[in-house]
Amino acid sequence: MKHLYNVLFAGILLAGCAKEEVLPQMGDDDNVAFSSVICADTKVSYSPESDAVRLSWIKGDAIGIYSACAQVPYASNIMYVAEQSDAVSTFMFASPVRKIKWKNNTGPHDFYAYYPYGEKVGDDPSVVSVSVPAVQTQSGADNTTHISDSHFMWASRTGVIRSEEPVTFNFKHIFSVIDLELLTTDKIVVDKVIFRIKDNEDASLAFTGGAFDLADGSLVNQLGVHVVGHDGGNGADLGLPHDDGVAL
Repeated sequence: MKHLYNVLFAGILLAGCAKEEVLPQMGDDDNVAFSSVICADTKVSYSPESDAVRLSWIKGDAIGIYSACAQVPYASNIMYVAEQSDAVSTFMFASPVRKIKWKNNTGPHDFYAYYPYGEKVGDDPSVVSVSVPAVQTQSGADNTTHISDSHFMWASRTGVIRSEEPVTFNFKHIFSVIDLELLTTDKIVVDKVIFRIKDNEDASLAFTGGAFDLADGSLVNQLGVHVVGHDGGNGADLGLPHDDGVAL
């Protein structure tokens, strides 16, 4: 019998991005239209029939967008929401009084985006808060809700001149996902799985106080704090609660 368990790690995931795009409907003439493409190999949602972990938007997913013109910021952390449930989606402003417009017709515009949206992220796109929990609980085999709750994606488009075309973001994931297959011929109950780094004591699979720069894609541990597992190691725990029927 085969069950698949997943844990999110603070590793860098390199993936190619699809180039398809959906053209959103244009609203107000000065409004910037946004759409998105998600990197094809980004790992967020599990598809049991294909043994692959794939990513897609869910309608209503919220992202935060920053904008600048000629390197002068003019909109910070504006919420936009996905209009389709797919790997490719258009995005609409969440509030008609908080939306991003073109600053002018000829100046270079820069746009930075991240997911998931957070009200307290702040006005500076170079220090967006990120973290990876040291203890993660998976409610059942093949369930990846715990990953969706913790993952982080980012995208940027710079030097964009006003046009009728949408600004299309290529979202990338900064963390990695490991698929763990547990195979057995006997029925057993698994309490937890502990992952540790053995060859680098300074590395950590989980952390808090991280700051991510949406402009260059760099990640720093802003507070210098490494979150460790409950046993004091530099690993991450994946809990598998019995009452949710997680058994082999």
